[in-house]
Amino acid sequence: MRAERIAYQLANGTDGWASVAAIPVLDGGSALGSVITFEDVTRMANLSAEIATLKAGDANHGKRTRR
Repeated sequence: MRAERIAYQLANGTDGWASVAAIPVLDGGSALGSVITFEDVTRMANLSAEIATLKAGDANHGKRTRR
């Protein structure tokens, strides 16, 4: 199984993120088909970006500044 994060457009026109994975279904080494999952991870991606922004801004937190 290999999952990839892809961008896609939501119904309201905004951009979203999805985790997509494909898993083969085998029977004794013969491929019968596959299962494909599509999980919306837009909220998680947005929160991760927000945390990264906050951490970057926090680099100056607590440092003295000249007046």
